[in-house]
Amino acid sequence: MGRGTVALDYTDRDASFEWYRKAKQRGVWDPESFDLEQDKADWETEFTDDERYQFVKLCSLFYEGEESVTRTLAPYPLAVGALEAPGFDTLQEEMFLTTQLWEESKHTEFFSRYFEEVFGTQDTDYGGFEAENFWNPELQSFLIDDLEAVSDELRRAVDADQATLVHTLAEAVAHYMGIVEAELARVGYKSLAQMLDAKGALPGFQAAIEKIEEDEGRHIANGRWLMAQLAEIDPTVVEEVYEPMFERFFDDLLGPTVMNIMGDNPLGIDADLLFRTAQGNYQSTVDSIGAERFEADVSAAGD
Repeated sequence: MGRGTVALDYTDRDASFEWYRKAKQRGVWDPESFDLEQDKADWETEFTDDERYQFVKLCSLFYEGEESVTRTLAPYPLAVGALEAPGFDTLQEEMFLTTQLWEESKHTEFFSRYFEEVFGTQDTDYGGFEAENFWNPELQSFLIDDLEAVSDELRRAVDADQATLVHTLAEAVAHYMGIVEAELARVGYKSLAQMLDAKGALPGFQAAIEKIEEDEGRHIANGRWLMAQLAEIDPTVVEEVYEPMFERFFDDLLGPTVMNIMGDNPLGIDADLLFRTAQGNYQSTVDSIGAERFEADVSAAGD
């Protein structure tokens, strides 16, 4: 780019710019603005001890997940900016990712606030979750340790050759947007909806989750789009990165995650619906990238 050239071509806007625009228009909400007084009353009167235990268990997963994605997103726009002639405007994608980092920070803040003001604790090991092996080791590794590891790899890949950068970025995007957000978070949202629809309680929580889900919808749509762009650059990422990661999710993560959410299931979560949700989300990801690129339906592994 020479001097005097505008880096952002406003006449040629990618899908990522449209998600950036929506984030500007719809993503401006404040985690501190929700009135939680009715939630506090509902928490004391509308839930049994067993129901509270199950609900906080799910929220602890959300809090840990939101904190993890907030801490690990920063290298993603740097990696996108290091791509050479990728076939899309990297600046527009970087602009969107800056909105995502801001939004993930707000999600973390909301769950932290809710723990403090409604649950009355900042302890995500509420009631001794860890003592009962609540954290499936595969889930804990994938959601926290592995996400941190791939983020660190992405920092290093910025200075590596382009083939390494593309594969590392593909792994990072598939891990973060393709599974943590599109699978784990959305299965969790479905659980929350089942619980709260039946209870008709916690209006502040429901209002905030509506905003969080709207944010996540943009993150997932952009992540799927970026996964497709990387598959255009190097088609081998589908077989070498995407398929193995989704196989791991369906083989090792989905079942234990759903069982952890349910426990003794006092709130009556429909496990079959959660599995169908996960498989439907996977199919949407495959369709976004291009079903013809995939060798097998790895979601069948979870049946």
